[in-house]
Amino acid sequence: MKLPILVSLFAFATLSAAQAMDGPITIEHAWARPTAASVTNGAAYLTVKNTGKADDTLTGAETSVAAKAELHESSMEGSVMKMRPLGDVTVPAGGSVEFKPGGKHIMLLGLKAPLTAGQSFTLTLKFKNAGVQTVQVDVSDKGPKDSMGGMGGMPGMGMH
Repeated sequence: MKLPILVSLFAFATLSAAQAMDGPITIEHAWARPTAASVTNGAAYLTVKNTGKADDTLTGAETSVAAKAELHESSMEGSVMKMRPLGDVTVPAGGSVEFKPGGKHIMLLGLKAPLTAGQSFTLTLKFKNAGVQTVQVDVSDKGPKDSMGGMGGMPGMGMH
């Protein structure tokens, strides 16, 4: 009689762990543009979805392809494109946050090597509630929607 109870408890613990790992936070469409050999910074783009009933907060990121990864945002102020670091980013319950060219993005500072089309790398995202989430980022000349986010015609802005 003790063996079926132990098996049931183990199955329940395993199921609970799997649900916690999956959680309400999902990362979709992670990509980055290739960089030229002389460029030391790049950017990663993705969508964070929260299917949970409570807000969560993206607090940071890291990757082995760069010395540092920071949450940033680009915005137009008059006719000037400006970029600034962000603090934490709230991902609303039942909602999503898109990191895309011309808006929020993950800045890759101090690239250790150029990002090359066809390559992929891992990016680790840190959330207040969901913990650590690791995603594969595909390097491509075209984003998931072949979109430049309104920045395609701006010289030097292909990386941001």
